[in-house]
Formats: sequence, C-alpha cells, structure tokens
Amino acid sequence: MLKSRLRLGKDPGRSKYANLPENILVCHDGVSEDQYQTGLDAEVPLLRQAREDMYSHVGAAFALRELYSDVG
Repeated sequence: MLKSRLRLGKDPGRSKYANLPENILVCHDGVSEDQYQTGLDAEVPLLRQAREDMYSHVGAAFALRELYSDVG
C-alpha cells in the first residue's frame, strides 16, 4: 500500500507536487503487546523494501531514520 501511495504522489499528472515525501510516519492504533513484535516483524521489511524501490534514485543522500515506539 505504501508504494501505491508514493507512486501517486510522484506522478506529475496526478499531483501538482510531484515529489516523494521526506518523512513517512506509520501509526497503528489498538495493537496489543502480543501483536506489537509480530507487526514489526511482518511490516518493517515491507516498508524498507518500498523505501528502497521508490527512493533508490536518491542514493546515499536519503538516510533512513527509524523509530519504533510502544505507546500504551
């Protein structure tokens, strides 16, 4: 889903701001403590792959800063 949203923003025909975002914030609500690690294990690799696919043209200039927080 992230890649499809990023593609829409990158398409000059669909957006007057044809740029990829510098920051992406992913929030989950209602994730139990038992589901937290499972969610990280399943979703983080997919988010990293989407970032690699969509931002590969930027190269080393794009630094990934990841923050995971269990707000409860």
